Amino acid sequence: MSEEERRQELLDHESSRGMIGGEVYRSDDAGITWEKVSPDGQSIGGGPAYYYGQIIIDPNDADVVHVLSARSWGTSNGGETWETQPLGFGGDDHALWVDSDNSNHMILGYDHGLGITYDGGENWYHPDFQSLAQFYAVGIDMSQPYRVAGGLQDNGSHMAYSTNPSGGPIYFEMWDRVGGGDG
Repeated sequence: MSEEERRQELLDHESSRGMIGGEVYRSDDAGITWEKVSPDGQSIGGGPAYYYGQIIIDPNDADVVHVLSARSWGTSNGGETWETQPLGFGGDDHALWVDSDNSNHMILGYDHGLGITYDGGENWYHPDFQSLAQFYAVGIDMSQPYRVAGGLQDNGSHMAYSTNPSGGPIYFEMWDRVGGGDG
């Protein structure tokens, strides 16, 4: 069987049938037949197949599969076993790139930013040079220097001073969480 013949698909199901989405099927014969590889009664992906739900197959090992959603899941043995994958830094995981030369090098896009790993997800680097958060609303207070507060998509409310005391940029780690939810 060639790698091109191996396909995986995330299917959404009618709510009247009980489960909504989250099932993973595998074909080893170019889609002629399909076998369910996700566990019965377990929603792989954490719920319905939202607009950003994706299945990413490792380009170097077709048995390594990442399912992105509200909670990401993965398998390293073609679907025999699954586990949640804490890929991102918070919120929903939207996009994942796996380096075709080195599967340990991945780039993840999620609700409030970008993560880069070179060790297969054991450690993630959050680049501070990109402003990638999605604020629903922002406000300021009257302190000097003033503080900026905002509600982030799936990442709660955060607050930080408007200037860095060292004179440099305001880093990701300088924001304090002051509330939960969607801000």
